[in-house]
Amino acid sequence: DNIRLAVFKSITPRLDRYVASSENLTCLLDAINDESLQVCTSAMRVIARLAYHSPSVIMPQLRKILVQLLRQLEHNDDTRLLENSIELLTELIKGANLLVK
Repeated sequence: DNIRLAVFKSITPRLDRYVASSENLTCLLDAINDESLQVCTSAMRVIARLAYHSPSVIMPQLRKILVQLLRQLEHNDDTRLLENSIELLTELIKGANLLVK
């Protein structure tokens, strides 16, 4: 947990243009499903920020994530999963205003 979290927290905005490639996106998207909510939210922050640097690559993936999170909110009774979905959705919206306009 700590190592994965440290990796995502070390991806600062000044590195975004280097990270915003389709090759790196796969690793970032995998982290959205990590067992640690902290890792998931850190990965979501990075992915959402990257939408500004490479929208044609990242926006379709963000839309899929958005739909998945909304479905989880709509069709799930597990309180913990609902809270996690809300937190990830919040990070997505904060980071990628471009998506929700």
